[in-house]
Amino acid sequence: MREWIELELEVLTPAFISGANQKAVDLRAASIRGLLRWWWRATVGNTFTSAEKLLQQESEIFGSAEKRLKSRIAVEVRIHQQKLMERAKRLPSSGMQFSYRIGATVGKADILPYLAYGPVRPLKRDEIRDGRALDPAFNDPEGKALKGPVPIRPALAPGSSFTVCLAWFPDALQQDQVRQLVRAACAWVTLGGIGARSRKGFGQLEKKDLDSSSRALRSKAEDWWREARSDWLRNGAEIQNSLPPFPQLAYRRIIMTRPLNQGWPYVLGCLGMFYKQTLVPELKKSGLPWLRGTASDRRASSILLGVLREDARNLRGVICILPCARNGNPPAQNELKAVKSFLEAMKNSSLDCTKWANPGR
Repeated sequence: MREWIELELEVLTPAFISGANQKAVDLRAASIRGLLRWWWRATVGNTFTSAEKLLQQESEIFGSAEKRLKSRIAVEVRIHQQKLMERAKRLPSSGMQFSYRIGATVGKADILPYLAYGPVRPLKRDEIRDGRALDPAFNDPEGKALKGPVPIRPALAPGSSFTVCLAWFPDALQQDQVRQLVRAACAWVTLGGIGARSRKGFGQLEKKDLDSSSRALRSKAEDWWREARSDWLRNGAEIQNSLPPFPQLAYRRIIMTRPLNQGWPYVLGCLGMFYKQTLVPELKKSGLPWLRGTASDRRASSILLGVLREDARNLRGVICILPCARNGNPPAQNELKAVKSFLEAMKNSSLDCTKWANPGR
């Protein structure tokens, strides 16, 4: 008989999760396994003395095709309540707008489509013919193509819920390895998400319940989760002589809003405005634009935007900065100094939504 831990998770912000069929929502166990593997590495990476030892431990838990090792854990996913945000249904307004200039055109736009760009975008020219969208779903009641950014893909809507079950055979994992998995899952749920644009606040999750194969394991897992949740929402250690080669929560910087009795669009809008109006200019000024990710060498952003459930009535916005080397190699001293200065500046930052909310909202 296997041992197991089961997490029931609630979707807080639209989750753009699709497979080969971009017109349907597809939640896969393989995707969840990959996320848990990434967050496990991010949570324990600093505890290993070498990359080889880290890789060996990771392979023993999650498996390795190269080493021909099977995973010691099975991951199962079940959707309990599925609410869909249909394609072509516009995102709600956050009540927060940014100014933009494209050529000679100047205007204002809500911040949410900016954060969701990719799965949410205007129709392309080759998707329109004679003023009509080739896909009828993107035409208005008069048969004309929708203008402005719209969801190109469906999403799991807020209020949806699903269960992730982690199972293993007795003695396959040591207790500390099970604890590591729970802490990694907590980091994923607290600071990460699922689907496209999860680093920009979409696909955010919250734990609704935790169950286990035994009362003793459930009690331990609940304690591990509470401890981890408290840990991950505090600042980590200061960067000293080098940047970690990959994201590690040991060196995180956390910036949070106060609890807000507002819906997710408002909270995520606040994070988006802080990101665009404060973080991005500061990164440019510091010569560190690559920390927000680059397309040419496929470097993911080191800045994660998230939404947490504070209690039954309130949400809280959180930004997590996970500094790491640009390409895995040790940075030059001036670059290291710039990162340390940036992190120091962010440590004293405050996230005040009223600064950007539109009057009269």
